[in-house]
Amino acid sequence: VAYRGAVATRAVEPSANLWVALQRTADAGERRRLCRQALAVVDALLAAGAVHPDLNLQNFLVQGEGESARLWLIDCDGVRFAATGPA
Repeated sequence: VAYRGAVATRAVEPSANLWVALQRTADAGERRRLCRQALAVVDALLAAGAVHPDLNLQNFLVQGEGESARLWLIDCDGVRFAATGPA
């Protein structure tokens, strides 16, 4: 049995995982905004037919703060794509 794969990396600095970012953020509105942003990423993932078997708050990196914050989905080595239609 053999496994063949590729690894892509990119430095995302400064960043914290979503769990840490939510704990550090005192503003409830900011926490809601981060959660909505994470849900949008999950919606896009599901719409593409992807299944992330280990999706949790630590799989999101939050880069920046406030309105300019970006979310990155990481640990995608287990992601699989399933058929999304009746075909």
